[in-house]
Amino acid sequence: MDDRYTHNQNPSDDSPTLESILAEFKADAFIAGDTRTPHAELDRRSQDIIDQAVAEGLYTEEFSDGPPEADPFQPSAPEPEPAPEPEPVPEPEARLHLHQEDPEAPEIFTAGISQGGEEPQPHRETRRRRRLRPEEAEAYTESYSDLLSEDARYAGAHAADAPPEDAAPPEPESAGPGLGERILKPVVSLLAILAMRREAAREARAAEAAHPPKRPPEPTPEKALRQQNAQKAPLRFRSTVALISCAILAVLTWLDGLGITLPGSLAGDRGAALMCLILLLQVMLTGLDVFTDGVLALFRRKPGAETLTAAACLCACLDAVSIAAAGEGAGLPYCAAAAFSLTCALWARRFRCDALRACYRTAARNRTPYVVAAHPQVDEDGGALLKSRRTPEGFVHRCQEEDLSARVYHILTPFLLAACLVLSALAAIVKGGPFFHNLSAITAACAGGAALLSFALPFSALAKRLMLRGAAVAGYAGAAEMGKTRRIVATDSDLFPPGTLAVGGIRVLEGAFTSKVIAYTGSLIACAGSGMAPVFTELMRTNGSVMQRVDDFACHEGGGLKGSIKGEQVLVGTAGYMHLMGVRLPQSLQVKNAVFTAVNGSLVGLFLMQYNPTGSVQSALVSLLQSRITPLFAIRDFNITPLLIRQKFRVPTDSFDFPSFVDRYRISDLEPPEGAAPAAVLAREGLGPLVEAAEGGRRLYTTALLGALLSAAGSIVGMLLMFFLCWTTAYDAASAGNLLSFLLLWLAPVAVLYWNIRR
Repeated sequence: MDDRYTHNQNPSDDSPTLESILAEFKADAFIAGDTRTPHAELDRRSQDIIDQAVAEGLYTEEFSDGPPEADPFQPSAPEPEPAPEPEPVPEPEARLHLHQEDPEAPEIFTAGISQGGEEPQPHRETRRRRRLRPEEAEAYTESYSDLLSEDARYAGAHAADAPPEDAAPPEPESAGPGLGERILKPVVSLLAILAMRREAAREARAAEAAHPPKRPPEPTPEKALRQQNAQKAPLRFRSTVALISCAILAVLTWLDGLGITLPGSLAGDRGAALMCLILLLQVMLTGLDVFTDGVLALFRRKPGAETLTAAACLCACLDAVSIAAAGEGAGLPYCAAAAFSLTCALWARRFRCDALRACYRTAARNRTPYVVAAHPQVDEDGGALLKSRRTPEGFVHRCQEEDLSARVYHILTPFLLAACLVLSALAAIVKGGPFFHNLSAITAACAGGAALLSFALPFSALAKRLMLRGAAVAGYAGAAEMGKTRRIVATDSDLFPPGTLAVGGIRVLEGAFTSKVIAYTGSLIACAGSGMAPVFTELMRTNGSVMQRVDDFACHEGGGLKGSIKGEQVLVGTAGYMHLMGVRLPQSLQVKNAVFTAVNGSLVGLFLMQYNPTGSVQSALVSLLQSRITPLFAIRDFNITPLLIRQKFRVPTDSFDFPSFVDRYRISDLEPPEGAAPAAVLAREGLGPLVEAAEGGRRLYTTALLGALLSAAGSIVGMLLMFFLCWTTAYDAASAGNLLSFLLLWLAPVAVLYWNIRR
């Protein structure tokens, strides 16, 4: 059957061009590369393009019953590239039919794309033919050939994505999640979020431990002392003003509790509540820094005892406002208890400032004071406190670290605040009591002054007492280090400080030179590092002797020294050591506390030594006998024996530890580990400051433990007691005066701890 087509000779300028039709057909050709799309769908898309073009008047078409006749001038499309897959999808074959009815008007025919070697299926209704201008026919044919090649490559690349022919059809989607899924899905999501946050927090802690944040540069003790001196006067003034206001508020509260009618406008609940509110606001303004620090600590996720104090003040203000607005209430607001807690916080800062001033003043006395630090392994029995001469680096930062009570309240405060809210709401809802009154009562019972004063007050007393003896403990951290270490190392200068040891007389035997005997003896003792070294060095200087080189130095187990000087063997020691080494001593020279010198086996001279005991060392030895601290005497002076100590200081030495001379030299050479922070600093010589610091640090550590335990117990007991009274609506028993008395009673243990430190 012949094809009859009429060509539109005058298309409009804005009509669709053949490029746009081919572009749309190109997209359909890509779609045709998908083997999963039915041919009917492809035919429908092609028919849509034809209908749109006919509606716009681009060309006209007639229908025929069969496919167009083959044209001998029809060029064939190039074969596509084979697919790279082992089992490629059959590549599409496309044939471009051109019918040249008129040489000057070539025609292009669209043809169906056949796959798998099948013959192209004709459309049910029509085939379309578009007449082209002669100059465009060749370009359009080449463009369409490129299009078919690209379509073939696309079909081969996506052949692997096509499902197999024997694949089961996909199951229909469910209508929606079931009831169990709707319930469990939020729970599982919440657990997943919590697990992710916990893992992130763990990674953050690990990163912080691996790379700790850099601390600010540490100020010198002199600069830190100036800073504390600048805060001294303002703290004293503000704490005194707060104490006076709190005392007035306490008197008004107790008078109301005793049933005494207040004068004037204070007789009613509204007037008394407003008066209590005014006095509380005055105390809050006086201690505004304490209040703001407590509030900010909550937002920084590190709340403490000051946060409880700030919460108690806020709740008391709300309670007072609610009573004044209603004109009546269950009693006076708990402003006195909140003001008492804030006043205790101010006084705690004042005591801490006094303690730091005393510590910094002791450390600033000397550029290189003695620094006491713990060595973890002194001998097989464990560690001990060592004293060394070095700069007190780290002492200021250690003094400023938080005490144990503050660390405990960092953990307790969130739970206490949450418990206060829950218990107050429970008592108000179930029993019908006033919520703000219940909340104020329970919160004020938690924020007692014992939590803030339990360490600051004893620390201040200890620091002032130690300052008079030339010692200072590095805050709670230093006290904890001393409290956990029960031994101290005592050296020669601890028992006999400089100025207590002297040479009483010199006797040089016949045939020896005095300068040579002094030089040999002084050189060997200086090489040993004994406590007698400064005395003999001064003796050599006054006699014009020169320090000699000592070879093959050794310390004998009996305490004597030996070495080689200029090829001669020199022995220095006690009379017993000379007898042990085979040196003959005249009977007239059998004296105690003397230094004998022998050269090449012959006695050449002796030095009479004078040991003058001091009262501070004697008191320190007595304190060691009464305390749980064990001294370890690493003494190199062979004359200082347990018998000499017992005779000079008149104390028993049975409980003292005197290691062997080899261990004494090893222990006395030990230094604190690198980077070890000071536990205490000593500004004076002798055993007295060392023992005072060690004993004071141990007591302060014990006091901090007891204070933290008692203050935490007081907060918990007070919260439960006030909840019970609010639950039973016994507001007469839970009055503001009774709560203030309860908080004052919890300061009694703090007073006992203070007295124990001060004595």
